Amino acid sequence: MTTPAPSPVGVSLPALRTLLVVDVQNDFCEGGALAVTGGAAVAERIADFLEDRAGEYRRVVLSRDWHEPSGTNGGHFALPPGEPDYLDSWPPHCVQGTPGADYHPAIIRALAELEERGIEVVHVVKGEGVPAYSLAEGRIERVAASADGNAPTPSDSSSLPDSPGLPDSPSLPGSLTVPDLLVGPIDVVGLAFDYCVAASAKDAARANPVGPVRVLLDLTAAVHSEADPETVAQLAAAGITVADSDDPPGDGPGGYAAPTADLLDPLEVAPGVSASSPKES
Repeated sequence: MTTPAPSPVGVSLPALRTLLVVDVQNDFCEGGALAVTGGAAVAERIADFLEDRAGEYRRVVLSRDWHEPSGTNGGHFALPPGEPDYLDSWPPHCVQGTPGADYHPAIIRALAELEERGIEVVHVVKGEGVPAYSLAEGRIERVAASADGNAPTPSDSSSLPDSPGLPDSPSLPGSLTVPDLLVGPIDVVGLAFDYCVAASAKDAARANPVGPVRVLLDLTAAVHSEADPETVAQLAAAGITVADSDDPPGDGPGGYAAPTADLLDPLEVAPGVSASSPKES
């Protein structure tokens, strides 16, 4: 057996991957304002996956829709007397500060365990006044998301206390953006497969041409499940693998080839080593 080459920045080779957990929120689960069939079951499966497999990832990045309470959020909401078409316009959902915007309880449970284990978790919010399907369109929360759905705004994030019950996003450089986190091999899970999961995976592939991107299909559910074959074909055309969470990620050490400078995390680059900057999504 070939011994894997050591990482130049001390990153354990089996923990090269980043996991994106997209929009596993109450409003996208049964009983929510924009429920996806099977959403609650997906939330439970993702929580189990996090508890069992998060140690395989160097970072877990979770996103939430975080829409403004007034207006249409750039035409994203269909307000009365208008009707949503469930293609480009939707009922109001995941409104800032409401229970529907919170992570599903199973995810909150899993996050508490990840905190105890010291696994790095980054929280992202998106869709603040505009339609935003991709995690890459969001911004990093500088303090933790709270269990009641409250998240900081850009103007008040520095003054908010740590939120109880969930881990903080790490102390990240203020100039760091979400695409900077999309480095190296990436797995994507969450809701919904044909919208925010697919958009996030495509943006991850565009921003991160040096690392393979997978969508773990059994950890997703779709709005329009009848179109799943079309969504899979679109992802494949973008160079994205649709896999099962039990499928091995690859043949190299830890599932992927040994890291090069192109795969280095911008937060972990050693002095004198330059990581490639992700392309604009």
